Amino acid sequence: MQKKHNWIYIALLFIIEIVSVFPFVVNNNVRLLMLVSFFVHFVFFTIFYFSKVSLFKNEFKVWVISIGVLVLLTSVVVPENYLQFDGRFVYSLTITFYSLMYFYSFLKEDIKPCKYEIILNSSILFFFCIDAFLAIATSYLINNNLTLVSWFWFFRAVFLQLFYISFVYYLWKILKVQ
Repeated sequence: MQKKHNWIYIALLFIIEIVSVFPFVVNNNVRLLMLVSFFVHFVFFTIFYFSKVSLFKNEFKVWVISIGVLVLLTSVVVPENYLQFDGRFVYSLTITFYSLMYFYSFLKEDIKPCKYEIILNSSILFFFCIDAFLAIATSYLINNNLTLVSWFWFFRAVFLQLFYISFVYYLWKILKVQ
């Protein structure tokens, strides 16, 4: 994986985080902003894991990203009342699958990852697995009492921060090596 992909990913995440702070931008576009954010994660980790895991064939990457684009378009174009579908679940579940395949390749000794790659992959597995489960229950979590569901959102936020920290640690290590 090239360094420019890492920087593009970091820049896009930074822009999404900055935009999400401004209420006039996010006012009616929270769902779209979340979909774009998870599409960015999905595309980056598709490229990332396809460069790391030899079990994935390169021509398969085009199909996977095409399906991701289809999920994004379906979620944006089709009105919410016609299709009760959360693309975030598909993206998170796919990234979780990539992470599990990475560990599978590691156990089969197809790859020899460094410690910082294992830390990053573990944080990816934990965060996106938790997020996939929360994506299933999003309508319940949004429409219920805040005191009841705030712990779920807090738990997700903690693992999101751990994911960001491990990604920065990974970038620091690969830039230090090069």
